[in-house]
Amino acid sequence: ASSVDEQRQLIVRKALIAFLEPKLAQLNPSKVSKPILKSLIFVVVLALVFLSGSHMIDGGGQFPGYHRSYVNHDYVRSVTEAGGIPLIIPFNEEDDVVEALMDRVDGLLLSGGHDVYPLLSGEEPCRQIGAVWPERDHFDMLLLKRAEARKIPVVGICRGLQIINVAHGGTLYQDIPTECPSGVEHHETPPYDKAAHTVCLAQDTPLF
Repeated sequence: ASSVDEQRQLIVRKALIAFLEPKLAQLNPSKVSKPILKSLIFVVVLALVFLSGSHMIDGGGQFPGYHRSYVNHDYVRSVTEAGGIPLIIPFNEEDDVVEALMDRVDGLLLSGGHDVYPLLSGEEPCRQIGAVWPERDHFDMLLLKRAEARKIPVVGICRGLQIINVAHGGTLYQDIPTECPSGVEHHETPPYDKAAHTVCLAQDTPLF
């Protein structure tokens, strides 16, 4: 059984790293704190994996005005292909419900979405900041807190990675073009399976 578990761990590691590679192309190493780097070391088997859900309101179609809970299918597909069982945690504001759900899983994937509210890291919002959703910040922070208390593996993608960073005292660029101007493209355009730009990893760090 031990060798089987080790094999599953290796499959999960490779699958999630493969999924993260294009996302990491958006990461600016000079602004990332050590806690966020440590959060990327997730060499564990993920059996039942919760995906933090987002929320949208239909703007048209057959059901305009309907509220929907969702995640992008890439998350579901990646966990499934890695041998895990993906379950979406719908966004909600009932802390006891969130905590009860987190007692039943083996891993957590914090998905992407809105910008993280700058006040959480002690900064005033700048004019160029994107849409924020403080209620979901609280939701994701609670998921992370519960996962860490249970010592289960956590991986964050895009916004999820920023949540992990801020929860551990890190800071973020609110708007890269104005705070860190360069000729590098930081906004992906279709197709999304291509790298946006290159990154340089420092030696003697977890990502190297």
